[in-house]
Amino acid sequence: MMLQRYLLPALLAPAMLLATVALAAPLGLRDDGSDVDGEFKGGDQVDGFLRVGRDRFVLNYAYAIEEQRIDGAVRAGERSVPFTVEQSRVVVFLTDLPIPDEALGDIARIHEAVRAFDLRGVELVFDNARRKTTWTGRLLLGQDDANQVFRLRSGGRKFQLEDFDRDGGGISGAILIDRGTPLFDRNGVRTNEKFMFTVEFDLPVDSAPLPTNVIEDTMARATPQAEILLTVIDAIKKNDVEKFRELSGDGSEINFLVQGPNKDAYQAALLNDLPVTEGKLRSSISKIVFFGDRAALVARSTGGILREFTFEREDGQWKLTQG
Repeated sequence: MMLQRYLLPALLAPAMLLATVALAAPLGLRDDGSDVDGEFKGGDQVDGFLRVGRDRFVLNYAYAIEEQRIDGAVRAGERSVPFTVEQSRVVVFLTDLPIPDEALGDIARIHEAVRAFDLRGVELVFDNARRKTTWTGRLLLGQDDANQVFRLRSGGRKFQLEDFDRDGGGISGAILIDRGTPLFDRNGVRTNEKFMFTVEFDLPVDSAPLPTNVIEDTMARATPQAEILLTVIDAIKKNDVEKFRELSGDGSEINFLVQGPNKDAYQAALLNDLPVTEGKLRSSISKIVFFGDRAALVARSTGGILREFTFEREDGQWKLTQG
């Protein structure tokens, strides 16, 4: 599918603007009204804008990589799927600057570039394991700003995914956003600023990286990742914010969700069906799969469903980033 490039025509053709305003007025009109011609450098892979408060970014670049589920395990808010369907997720990065070549194929290194303020943009994770694709999204703004999760895995109608297609070798679609969405700070507190974006993408998908190591059963339960998981879960139960922040990734998805506007629902989904004692939770851990500086830990819930927790190495220390 080639991009329709509706942004520029919508600015130039009033009739088209009237026809599409019910979905989402082009961001160029809400932004500074300037002609967008010539601003895009990403060719046919991506067209879009992101505006955060007073800052405006042209999303010139896009990159997509497959992420394999480990044994069909699910994260909080995801639904379990049968093993007879596609088990992969696809992670899409839409950014203002190109992702460094040395980070391609490595999600942890891309996140490191975001923390170093080398990139700004949006991260989208598509789970096409069901007939109707589900997805989540978050801002990529670096350390000083909240990498805010703006769409939970449980869904929501504010952000519209249009013309989505995942054909194995590529991924494409458009996301339309309503007018300005509240912006939250690093502590999950709503600010007086808003963000908005409009984007189309059509790009190839890199294959999922191969594991660099796998640790199972008793050995997995004695790893640093296991200790971090047990401590973080205990900190969430006790509302120990300082301990939670110490062991969760800076600017990570879980760091925002545990403190954000939907924290009660997210914490309930995170803790749902996990073994209630530290000993039983440790015993439920079955495997840790490493992909360089990124690792996925698998644990079995009391209901028998496999749960996945993701870790990344930050400044030499492992941190929990997704749950």
